Amino acid sequence: MRRTGDRIAQWVAFAVLAAGVVTLVVLGLSL
Repeated sequence: MRRTGDRIAQWVAFAVLAAGVVTLVVLGLSL
């Protein structure tokens, strides 16, 4: 079984990637 820390790290990495994609899309639309 995976430890809770691994799952949290997975969610954090996913959140960072999602935020980066959203930021790029917003910047692309605003330019």
